[in-house]
Amino acid sequence: MLKYLTLLELLVTAVWMDLRRKKISNRLIFVGLGLGLLFRVIERGVVGIFLFLRDISFPVILFYLLFLMHALGAGDIKLFSVIGSFLNFKGLCSCIVFAFLFGAGISMVRLLYDRSLMRKMWEFLQYIGCTVRTREITCYRESRSRQDVICFSVPILAGYLYYLWEVVY
Repeated sequence: MLKYLTLLELLVTAVWMDLRRKKISNRLIFVGLGLGLLFRVIERGVVGIFLFLRDISFPVILFYLLFLMHALGAGDIKLFSVIGSFLNFKGLCSCIVFAFLFGAGISMVRLLYDRSLMRKMWEFLQYIGCTVRTREITCYRESRSRQDVICFSVPILAGYLYYLWEVVY
């Protein structure tokens, strides 16, 4: 239980930082990774170190392309790594899926509210066409307005809370 509450506190702090400063402190990430490693070693011994390394690397490898496109920030990827340091691989994957579902929901509501869904879909299709044509990955949107960006730490926290709810019930 302490492990889950510790991770919850780290994620709430990350959301607060992200909303306030649009950046998640590397100190928080290092503290989270250190605590995650500690919990892994306590639970699994030396094997926990290898599981820790696997599970913190997975989000970096998985989301590298989205990072190159500037569709996902480095802080968000590191936050998924912190989650991976605390949870097993299945739990990490659940949190990732739920986070993206919550993020998609938030984005869809915002696009519908702004009445910009069709325009944004057209821009995305043009980006995909250009990427396929040039075979070069570029930033998805060079100039983003404030309304185009969501603090993805919020859906990450929501995904973790949903994961906790599944574990408890």
